[in-house]
Formats: sequence, C-alpha cells, structure tokens
Amino acid sequence: MTAPIKPEEIKIGVNDFSILTSSRNKKDLLFLGPAAYINHSCSNNTEWVAGLGEGVWCAKAIQHIRIGTEITTDYGDHYFGENQKDCECG
Repeated sequence: MTAPIKPEEIKIGVNDFSILTSSRNKKDLLFLGPAAYINHSCSNNTEWVAGLGEGVWCAKAIQHIRIGTEITTDYGDHYFGENQKDCECG
C-alpha cells in the first residue's frame, strides 16, 4: 500500500501519528505511535479490539506475525467506497 518507513524517518512525538474522520459516525480518530503505521489489507493479521478505556482501541494479532512482516488490519466497510479511498488489495 505505501512505501516502507525507514527508522530514521520516524521522529518520536513529531510524525508518529495519523488522523482520520470516520465516515460512519463523523468522529475524529487519532492513531499514535506504531498504530499510525498499520495499513489496510483484506488479508489482515490484526484486528481492532476495545482497549484500556473509553475510546481506546488496540490492534490484536489474529495470526502469527513474523519479524519484519508488515502489520495490517481491515479498515472496514466504511473506509472504502464512494468519495473515499479505493481498496487496492484485489
């Protein structure tokens, strides 16, 4: 989906976040640290689960992930479609 991020390109606290607005409920979502780099895949190796508090979510491995393997999740039905991004997995 995107070019691999080189460790020297990540500046902790500067560019280790991602922001998007849910098309389903119009809420803003903030992904911090490593979660900002989780890309979409239709053959995802993680899923989102409720985390430690209200509005907190965690990526949970749903299969063994080898060292060096990209961590991916399914962005869901509302991320792709009209006026949205196109899924390029197919």
